[in-house]
Amino acid sequence: MASPHVNGVVAMMRQANPNIAVEEVKQIIYDTAYDLGSTGEDNDYGWGMIDAYECVIAAMATNNITFEFPNGLPDMVDPSGGTAVRVEVVGQSVDPEPGTGMLYYRTGGGAYTSTAMVEITPNVYDAVFPALDCLATVEYYFSADTVDGETVYHPFNAPDRVYAALVAKGIDVVFEDDFENDKGWRTSYSNLTGGRWQRGTPIEGNGAPATDYDGSGQCWLTELAYGKDVDGGPARLESPTFGVSDGGVILNFGYWHYSQYGVTDELEIEVSRNDGSTWVPATTYGHGTKWAAGSVRADDYVTASPNMKMRVLVSDNPDDSRTESGLDAFSVSNVYCDRMGLDVTPLIGGQNATLTVTDATSGNDVYFIYSLKGLGYKYVNSLAVVVDLAGPQLAGLAAADGSGTAELVVSVPNAASGKTVWFQGVESGRKTSTQSHKVN
Repeated sequence: MASPHVNGVVAMMRQANPNIAVEEVKQIIYDTAYDLGSTGEDNDYGWGMIDAYECVIAAMATNNITFEFPNGLPDMVDPSGGTAVRVEVVGQSVDPEPGTGMLYYRTGGGAYTSTAMVEITPNVYDAVFPALDCLATVEYYFSADTVDGETVYHPFNAPDRVYAALVAKGIDVVFEDDFENDKGWRTSYSNLTGGRWQRGTPIEGNGAPATDYDGSGQCWLTELAYGKDVDGGPARLESPTFGVSDGGVILNFGYWHYSQYGVTDELEIEVSRNDGSTWVPATTYGHGTKWAAGSVRADDYVTASPNMKMRVLVSDNPDDSRTESGLDAFSVSNVYCDRMGLDVTPLIGGQNATLTVTDATSGNDVYFIYSLKGLGYKYVNSLAVVVDLAGPQLAGLAAADGSGTAELVVSVPNAASGKTVWFQGVESGRKTSTQSHKVN
């Protein structure tokens, strides 16, 4: 989309609807564009070619009432139900009819279910989600009527375009790697004559980036040398083992993939649930000229397990193009549905502190784990649970009482002052989220 053309279309949209919001202008342009490459945004064509006629028609369609969300829209909703979205319906060229606000939602595809929003004051609503299956994705949109009897939807082209949120109790980042240090990534190759994976600072030119993705300095790239690119292959980059014992897994990362002057090669992402014995394709990325954010919901492709891995593959077959690939800012997030609670009283050198786990299983032993090294990965087979700490150590254990509460009193050494300690509580098959606390 060329800037002069977009500016002209925006001017016509504002003429058709002087009250249209900036965010709505942007979304209409995205939603009505002609795709020139992959569906949606891609690195070759952006959002595609602007459609001036459809943009103006859509702007006119939103010139009656608008929907505002003063508290934002949720990325996650509680599977138990009760997540509320505040919705304000505002009149523009016509007034909204009070009491007509509706929420539409679905999980797993299929038909949408509609439910009336709760009206707080005239035309101000709470859209309340019901109980939903945990780890599902809920798609949703809204509507309200005008005093003229017209039903207006938001987004304006729903249900072709809708909002989406993850259904879960919470999400924890359990592993992060900015590639400034070696955390156990491995490389392997087949029929490769150039473009081996290397970790370091980028050397700009001939398809390679000028910097890494996250600004930390280093990343993985296909050969850190000017003028070198991938020839043959595939060249594989394999993560260390990570995993979960509950819930789902989201992988986030920055990727670079430049492929020009021949058959366009793709950057491939695969996942494994058995420590790399077998691999399942997850997604691919095409040519681009900048770093981009990538994300994979790993348990959409394999059953989540304590022995998961991700790998990146790139080839130049036939060897006819300039192909450079990179990976940076890798993280693993555990999406969960069931967690115990953890409370840690202030840590003061030379004094006692109390560690408390709630919502444990009555009568079960609760293990209080700590680490001085931060987040990590350790599968405890006897408990069938993944501990999310590096170098975990046992502070002690206590049985949960009838209310599901377990407490442990620990002595904080004077020598620990100034240090950060990470904690986690675990029982058979269940755990708390991790917490970090500095010793005073």
